[in-house]
Amino acid sequence: MKTLEIMFEQAQDIVKFVDAINRFDCPIDLKSDDCLVDAKSIISAFAMCTIPNIEMQIHAEDCEDIIESVRPYVKINKE
Repeated sequence: MKTLEIMFEQAQDIVKFVDAINRFDCPIDLKSDDCLVDAKSIISAFAMCTIPNIEMQIHAEDCEDIIESVRPYVKINKE
């Protein structure tokens, strides 16, 4: 699993983010504190948008294409 801290500046960012990750088959989640939602759900992503510290969890070994597709929203890389 790969974890990235992400942020959205405007509503259009969330739409573009969800569109980008829906091209991939692996599970991807958004997490903050004790809240965990499906990142491929536009409604779930909008629900998380007001939270300042959002982590994206990619449940795949080979995820460089996914990371590249969401690079504009990546805040900090975590290993």
